Order: sequence, then C-alpha cells, then structure tokens
Amino acid sequence: MKIQYLGTGAAEGFPAIFCRCEACRKARQLKGRNVKTRSCSLINDKVLIDLSPDIFMQSLKWNIDLSLIRDVVMTHSHGDHMDIFTIQQRDKAAATIMPDVKAEMDYLKFYGDETVGDILKQELKTGEAESSGRIRFRHIVPGEKFKIGTLTFTALRANHRANEECLIYAITDGEKSMLYANDTGILPEETMAMIENLGIKFDLVSMDCARGTLPGDSHMGINEDIRLKQSLENFGCVSKNIKYVLNHYSHMCGLTPDEFQIIVENNGMNLAYDGMTVEI
Repeated sequence: MKIQYLGTGAAEGFPAIFCRCEACRKARQLKGRNVKTRSCSLINDKVLIDLSPDIFMQSLKWNIDLSLIRDVVMTHSHGDHMDIFTIQQRDKAAATIMPDVKAEMDYLKFYGDETVGDILKQELKTGEAESSGRIRFRHIVPGEKFKIGTLTFTALRANHRANEECLIYAITDGEKSMLYANDTGILPEETMAMIENLGIKFDLVSMDCARGTLPGDSHMGINEDIRLKQSLENFGCVSKNIKYVLNHYSHMCGLTPDEFQIIVENNGMNLAYDGMTVEI
C-alpha cells in the first residue's frame, strides 16, 4: 500500500493565508517543507481522501491526472477538505471532457457522512439546472465497511464536530493496513473499542496534529498523538515495523514545521510534508 500526502496543512495553510505571526513569517522565508497546502491524500494512486481547495496545484505539482480518479473518501464537510467549486467543475460537461473514458465510468463517487451528501445534493444545482449525474454519493456510517478496488475501508467515528458525524478510516488491502485519523480530537471510547476489535495490525498510523504543542480540542496535539500511539501499542494493534505520521499541522502553537519536526522525531514519529510518500 502507498499513501501520498498531497497537502498537509490545516484550514488556513502554512504559512496561514493572512497571518503575520512569527512562525508564518519564518515559513515564508524558509519555504521548502515549511509550506503546507490544505490537507488531502492519495491512496495507491487511485483513491483520494478528501478534496482540498488546493487540489488543482497539488495535481500539477505531483503529476496526478485527476481525470483518472473515480473515488473520493471524505472525512467531513469542512471547506478545507471538501472544495465544492472544484466538485462543481467535475460535474459540468463543458468543464470536464473525457472522450477516452467510457460513458458509464464518467463519474466521480464520494463516500461520506450525511452532511457531505446533503451539501453535494444542494450545491450541484445551478439555478434551476439539476446535476449532470457525473457526481455520485454513498452515505457511510461509523462501523460500516466498504470496498474500493482491492482496498477495504472501515469507517470510525471521529471527535471533530458536534453537528456532523465526522469519520476516520481503517484501510487494508488484506496484507498491509493503515489508520487515517485526520481532523479529530482524542478518539471516542467507542472508536477505540472498535479499533481494538478490528483484528488489524496497522503498518501506518496517520494522525491529526493541528494543535502542535497546545492541548487538544477538536484536533489533536502532540500529547494526544503520543496517547493514541501508546493505546494502539497496548492493544497490540500495530505491526513491528509500524510508522507514525502526523498530519494537518497548523501555525497555532507558534512553531514552524521544521521546529515542530524535532519534537515529533524525539517521540518516534514523523511530520508529514506536502508530496511525502509512504509505502508499507
């Protein structure tokens, strides 16, 4: 299995769009891995997790032909993960012409919670015009398993929004497995119990770290990441070659990604950067 992190920043990016804090000022000068676009990942070159508002430039920079993508697995409906304008372009016949693709394959399928589905239904209308049918949706609930090609996804309840059933995912191809835990605070007890009982040993655990060195809230920080790491190891849910990657980093704690990486490394983990590819 392979994951490519196309964007690894939080909603405001890094450096934050309009920010003049010291960390953002430094990042603008240092550039390189200190620049983080909005979060979005690609599994096995075929399945997107979330659709970033930066997906256009991400696809160009990392040489991804988005016309070949058929499936997008959504964590939740926040605009930094679900760029509705881009989705509307995929739905427009005039904006998306793929003459070499069979008509029955000329659609993009989204998997996600009820809120994601409601937004797609509403926003894919232009005035009185209905959707062209190029966007399809499958409602996913916590505990549900679904397959995309050779991959099996298990949806798990996140701790992110009170008014939305946000999701994280366990993903396996039958040989290798990963946990993708983006945009969540410390995981609910029911989610931890489900993870313990999945019968999966993760080879990669990808965790939210938007809070950095600050206490967690609806996002995790380094202390919550360490706590989850220890819990998974106590459950026996990780392989001997386990890799821990922190994602969705923000400027909130005042450290540049380069500075935060030192703390992360000292705790046996790595900070994701835009374009980073991890094979397991």
